[in-house]
Amino acid sequence: MGRSPNGKVVLITGAAQGIGRATTAALVRRGARVTMADLDGDGVHAAAEAIGAEALVLDVADPDAFTRAVAATVERHGVLDVLVNNAGIMPIGPFTEETPEVTRRILAVNVEGVVNGMRAALPGMLARGDGQIVNVASVVGYHGSPLAVTYAGSKHAVVGITNTLRRELRGSGVTFTLLCPTWTSTRLTDGTSPARGLPRATPEVVAERVVHAIRWRRRLVFAPASAGASLRLTRTLPLAAEESLARLSGADDALR
Repeated sequence: MGRSPNGKVVLITGAAQGIGRATTAALVRRGARVTMADLDGDGVHAAAEAIGAEALVLDVADPDAFTRAVAATVERHGVLDVLVNNAGIMPIGPFTEETPEVTRRILAVNVEGVVNGMRAALPGMLARGDGQIVNVASVVGYHGSPLAVTYAGSKHAVVGITNTLRRELRGSGVTFTLLCPTWTSTRLTDGTSPARGLPRATPEVVAERVVHAIRWRRRLVFAPASAGASLRLTRTLPLAAEESLARLSGADDALR
């Protein structure tokens, strides 16, 4: 029957809009107690009031702030069952024109933010022998995307970190879930378009996949589910064929 989210305490980052907000709504409908965290204080409080969740302001790149956010959630509810590391940014453009400041910020939010969250949440979960970390990566964490070099690299890092930590903490009772959405219609993707034939998603579709991952303690979830089949197919091709397919499908031009 799986594990119902009803009554589970969940902390979601990047929750003021898009995937984070939709995931909050999906979990609240199922009885979860959700704390929404976001750097946008006005936005996250307005979203929480509308959905029926709690809110706090958080810069995921600040490890001390993340520790305080987890501590506040545990103090209020007694436990943290699930952490969804969803916060992310996606500045795009030619790599040679990207400034060091932009590179550092992408890595600080997309990679260090995930690490900070796990470092803050894991001690309590390991002590209880139970919990779940859901790290939001992307299909580009497997095959990249021109004009999003550092972003794609950051998602590659999330894939590697999640898969490796799962092996390191095997048998601990903590589930590590890697969530890989395809092109999703959010403010993050404004001005871009998906490749021809690539499965598309909405925040609501991704949210339901998060619910599925929590219910069944999945280790790897694609959103939509069909994106996994597409990725597995392309990864069986020789590199030259994969790159040709990317050009023909428009994948290499999606961010131009």
